[in-house]
Order: sequence, then structure tokens, then C-alpha cells
Amino acid sequence: MVFIKGHKPYNYWLGKSRSEETKQKIRNKLKALYANPRNHPQYIGKIKRTGYWYIYNSTHPFRGKQNYVAEHRIVIEKSIGRYLHPEEVIHHVNGIKTDNRLENLKLFSTHGEHTKYGHPDLFEKQKIEFKGKHFSPRTEFKKSLSQYKIS
Repeated sequence: MVFIKGHKPYNYWLGKSRSEETKQKIRNKLKALYANPRNHPQYIGKIKRTGYWYIYNSTHPFRGKQNYVAEHRIVIEKSIGRYLHPEEVIHHVNGIKTDNRLENLKLFSTHGEHTKYGHPDLFEKQKIEFKGKHFSPRTEFKKSLSQYKIS
């Protein structure tokens, strides 16, 4: 264990309790220090979520709650010169979610087109299961309530 003059070792605090005032001071200090994710010691410029790379971009119109945008969407946006619409979908041709080279990405205007091209087995399964009809839980719920309508 390394002792630094004026500092207590990490394990000094194990098993000890801190006052609520002290805990709040620590929280506030960490919030201020890491308000920008780039200041966090583990930040490498991008993060990985659900197998995809996400890049911090606080000015993107379709960013998430924590200001991250999928890297493959940014690559396509730069190549076509405009922001993608939320309903547009990107398909990784070789199936590797982290391979964001332009030649590996294909743009689809809807989720249905993407499913038809990229996942034909799933598309056929859905087609057979629902017999080509659009299924909406909200609509089905309303249909079942119609028998209880009071005039």
C-alpha cells in the first residue's frame, strides 16, 4: 500500500460511514468534474452500447438523451450531406456492428425495407404470422373495448 502525505488510503474508508453533508459534497464535486463525458478518465472518444459505437455530439438534432449518436449514422450523414430522418435505418452488410466503413453500410428508408433485405427469414416469419396485416397493440386494445361501449 502506498501512503501519500496528507491523503488517506482508499481502504481507509471501507466500513466507515460518511455524513449526508459529506456525501452531497462528493456528489456535487463529481458532477461538476464529469459534467462533460470527455473529462471522465475512462472516456475514449466514443462508447459502445448494444454492440454499436456511439459518439458524443451535443449539437446533433437526433441525439439521444445523453447526447450520443450512433457512429454508423454519422458516417452515412457525412457521405450523403444531410441528417438522416429518424425512420431511416442503416444496415451493416457484413453483419459486424462495429465495422462502420462506408462500403459496409447500406441505407434504407424504412424499418420494413431493412427487415425485408437484411433479415429475410424474419420478414417471412412476420408475413406468415400476421398474414400481411398491420398489427398495432393500441388498435387491437381499442377493438376489444368496443363491445363495452355504453350508449
